[in-house]
Amino acid sequence: MEIGGMYTMVQAMYEEAGGGTGTEIVDNRPFNYPESELFSSQYRSGQYFYKIHKAGNRLPWWLKPFIGGARADLHEETWNSSPYSFSILTLPNLFPGKMYGEVKDMTVAGDDVEKFDTDNIFNLTEDDLKRREIVNIDLAYDMYENYDEMIQLS
Repeated sequence: MEIGGMYTMVQAMYEEAGGGTGTEIVDNRPFNYPESELFSSQYRSGQYFYKIHKAGNRLPWWLKPFIGGARADLHEETWNSSPYSFSILTLPNLFPGKMYGEVKDMTVAGDDVEKFDTDNIFNLTEDDLKRREIVNIDLAYDMYENYDEMIQLS
């Protein structure tokens, strides 16, 4: 991850901390793996992160008796090999070894667009392509869509 991205991530985590909430960075180190099903040769080295996101006091009051405390901690393992990243999300204190989510991400912009087959950026099979759902995200628009309303409320 580039220096600016790392600074932004750490700053956001710092601002969210308090009341038992926040993100604990357990591990942050470079990785270099042999070619495998998860990592092709171009994405087998980068930065590994292991983080625990603590919900703390952000859970609704009615949910706390069921999944309060460490049971709501979301564990994230991320392998970032810019522009590709792969994350595994678990709730090991609530569903130990029984449930997880995977997130694959490819950030492609500007001059990089021409380097990739953006119609099938993850080289999916025909069956997977049929089931795929594409979500386009315009960060600038989404961030500032209700900016005028936010200013009036403050």
